[in-house]
Amino acid sequence: MMGIFLGAVLRADKMDIDEQFEFLLGPDYTDMDPDEQRRQLEALLDTDGYIPASQPSGQANKQPADQSEDSTIDVVSRSIDPDTDELYNPGLEAYREHVSWTEFGWGPVDETGMFPTYPEYLPTDEAIQTVSDYSPLVDVAAGNGYWAHVITENGGDCIATDLNAPRAVDSPPETITFDADGERLPFEKTVWAAVREADHTVVTEYPNRDVLLCHPPVQEWTEELLSRMEPSQRLVLVAEWYPGADATPLFFHTLNTKWTLCDEFPVYNWKTTHAHGYVFEKSVTA
Repeated sequence: MMGIFLGAVLRADKMDIDEQFEFLLGPDYTDMDPDEQRRQLEALLDTDGYIPASQPSGQANKQPADQSEDSTIDVVSRSIDPDTDELYNPGLEAYREHVSWTEFGWGPVDETGMFPTYPEYLPTDEAIQTVSDYSPLVDVAAGNGYWAHVITENGGDCIATDLNAPRAVDSPPETITFDADGERLPFEKTVWAAVREADHTVVTEYPNRDVLLCHPPVQEWTEELLSRMEPSQRLVLVAEWYPGADATPLFFHTLNTKWTLCDEFPVYNWKTTHAHGYVFEKSVTA
């Protein structure tokens, strides 16, 4: 994608979000109104180039950005239909039963009671096939292990890890009502896979596995994850490109300037989200 070099090396110490804005936009960013801040960050992070034009991201009426010479593919829009997918994907059946689907995504968004059981971003058949092709994988911040479970059940190889791993169960998938300390959960939760308790640094233990990262939180460890990955490890990312609910501006800046997009795939979104699947390769010098 468009690689804009800012003439500075990312600091090794972590920055909070305000510091990241200052680093990317300059010390006068506080004098900008929020719309101008957003426009400048979108330009720096090549937002138009990474979000399919059909997604509800504010980019729908814009033409896709020109791809740089470093890019190997284009992020494209395609029509997806949950009624035609055939691969094992139990969340899809639940969504179809409880939530309406349109060409713009699932709705209404207040149907959040499913999230303890199913992820907010569901894989499409194309996503399952594409991610499985990058097996073996280690899934970081896997939550209850849904993506790892679906990938494995469809012939892939994916180890699930999470710093706040759910209570181990004998035969996942299994619904639990108590946590590991015996405290009752505020809601039932389905554990889909054996989830190893580990933070993002676990990627160094699996140098021969690509890294799956779905719906990463807006936390600085996502940036450190990229620095800890080996050049041989590809990043399989399912997220809303900035601006969105995932990761940090510096995380996306690093991907945009020091990694190469080599594959992409669609995922099922809500009407208000623009998540997509991306596969990145790391520069040897990143």
